[in-house]
Order: sequence, then structure tokens, then C-alpha cells
Amino acid sequence: SQGDGRPFPIGFALGGSTSGTYAVVIRPDGSIIGPPEAVFPGLPVSEGVTAAHAGVADYRELRLAELPVRVLSTPVTRGAETYVVQVIGDRSSDVRTLDTLLLVLVAGGLLAVVLTQVGGAVYAERALVPIRESLRRQREFAADASHELRTPLTVVRGNLEQLGRNPGATVASLGEAV
Repeated sequence: SQGDGRPFPIGFALGGSTSGTYAVVIRPDGSIIGPPEAVFPGLPVSEGVTAAHAGVADYRELRLAELPVRVLSTPVTRGAETYVVQVIGDRSSDVRTLDTLLLVLVAGGLLAVVLTQVGGAVYAERALVPIRESLRRQREFAADASHELRTPLTVVRGNLEQLGRNPGATVASLGEAV
């Protein structure tokens, strides 16, 4: 009631320019009940009104006056007349939040990939230190062993050549070479 015992006329129960949510009531003749600030280009949404007149609540996400909005149209029957209530919610802040979240996720994902690459390279370098040291020691050992074996192999080769030059000599005469 309005305080003096009279009931409120059909109209808004919510909405306004600061809430981002508007509600309009469409009479059976198509005229709109609602405050002037709620009436902007594109209202009422005719597809929603048509669906509501068919007895079905209709939900849509679309753009009105370049603003992303949600529109819920639902039928309300009073006697033999069917009114349509359209609730329009501004999605601009939701879209901005989702865009910011997407940016944060993409930037954070790229940063995580870069940090993973750098960290992986650092740890791989540390892990390779013992392997490189082992390979260095193996090469040194092979070089030292090769050098140490050259002298005895040279002596053996020389003695074999001397034996090859004297096939008819006795073991006694070639004793030192044998």
C-alpha cells in the first residue's frame, strides 16, 4: 500500500539507473508501464514479448543501445488480460570483469610458461654438471691410457718386425727380441 490505504499501481518493484537492472511492464495493448529512464531504444524486446504472450518465459542476452544486457520476459495474467514483465539487466560490468579475467589468465599463463622455461633451463644446466665432469674425466683417462700404451706397443711392434726380418734365426740368437 502507499501508506494511505491505497494499493500501489502496477509498476516497478526494482530498477533504476544506479542498479543496472530495469523492469518494465507491457500492457496487453503494447504500451509500457515504467519510469522514463527505463525506456530507451530497443525496449520492449519484441521477441520476448511474443514468447511471453504464448505463455513461455523468455531469456535472452543481446545488445540494446550498444550495451550488453540480459532480458527476461515473463507473462503475468490478471483476469483475462496478460501483461508481460521484462526485466533488463546491464551486463557491462560483467563483460568488463570477464575481459579483465581473460587478460589476467592469458598474461599469467604466458608468464608461467616463460618462468617454467627459464627454471627448466637452469635446473637442466645444474643437472648436466656431473655428466659433463664425468665425460671430461673419461676423455682424460682415454688420453692418458693411449699415451701410456704407446711406448710398450712400440717396443712390441719393433721386436715383431725384427722377428719378421729373420725368419730362419734361432730363438737363442733372437732371445732378447722374443
